[in-house]
Amino acid sequence: MFKTSFDDVFLESYSVHLPERELTSTEIESRLGPLYEQLDIPIGTLERLSGIVSRRMFPLDMRPSEAATVAARQALAKSEIDPVRIGVLVNCSVTRDYFEPATATVVHANLGLREDAAVFDLTNACLGFSNGIQIVGLMIESGAIDAGLIVSAEQVAPVLEHAIEVLLQDRSLSREGFLRALPTFTLGCGAVAAVLCRGSLCGSGHRFVGCTARSATQYHGLCKGNADCCYERKNGVNPIMETDARGIVREGGELGARCWADFASAFGWSRDQVDHVFMHNIGRQNNDHLYETMGHDYAKSFHIYEHLGNLASASLPAALFTGVECKPVRSGEKIVLLGFGSGLNSMCFGIDW
Repeated sequence: MFKTSFDDVFLESYSVHLPERELTSTEIESRLGPLYEQLDIPIGTLERLSGIVSRRMFPLDMRPSEAATVAARQALAKSEIDPVRIGVLVNCSVTRDYFEPATATVVHANLGLREDAAVFDLTNACLGFSNGIQIVGLMIESGAIDAGLIVSAEQVAPVLEHAIEVLLQDRSLSREGFLRALPTFTLGCGAVAAVLCRGSLCGSGHRFVGCTARSATQYHGLCKGNADCCYERKNGVNPIMETDARGIVREGGELGARCWADFASAFGWSRDQVDHVFMHNIGRQNNDHLYETMGHDYAKSFHIYEHLGNLASASLPAALFTGVECKPVRSGEKIVLLGFGSGLNSMCFGIDW
């Protein structure tokens, strides 16, 4: 079993930065109207299958680093920690400014953080932010740093525009081929940031207990993106995501259940002891199946996909950071976080709030 335990890793502050522009599923399907007519697909299919009514879109020319910088500044402003104590900055997004240098270097320069901090990108599909928590947590636990900043900004507006253009031009596209591309239109834009630190610096008391991880890599072909999401490409951002939606629902649910079972065994948490469960928000079918296979009480859930869509690596932290305030979560309650990424990869975290 893969297990990481923390004794002195705390969530000091956090932020969610969302675009103002809302894009509804109905608007997307209206633009795809000729294709829907050609394939005899009813308008409303996207919302009916995913449960996503709308999502937010950044301006087409906005770089991921710009959105990440906004979220990072907000998180630092909420923190009682002097930014000079930030010993590492990790960017965990799928979409990035460049293939190189790391988008984290742009955010670091924008923030004016200290030179002797570690700065790097960490990408692992939608699981990136969870990996960022684990790595920064280990740095804090080992004594290498006092505090770290994790950011993730997903800028998918150009991706959706390109996907619409390509699909409308493909007159040979089959109904099955379109349905494999449909999850591309569940994506939404958003940015998140979190400051983690050791307990002696933290005013919140929100402690990460630890995490477990599982990787069912025999299913790496269930969800694939065909190009790197870098915004300085001369030919633009032009990936198309192909997904076996049924396979993701089925195998992702089973993997998540096994990952939760590992965590429960490793840290002695039972379902009854858990007060709140936050998952990577993909859509209704995925999230409902996950709760069913894990056996958690659905009343403990909180989801954001209805009006934010799938925020990729920002999805799980955005659900957590929004949910702890909307529910709200009280001091002393136990939180389970379950993250997922194509591959398939999964991580389960526990937080003593």
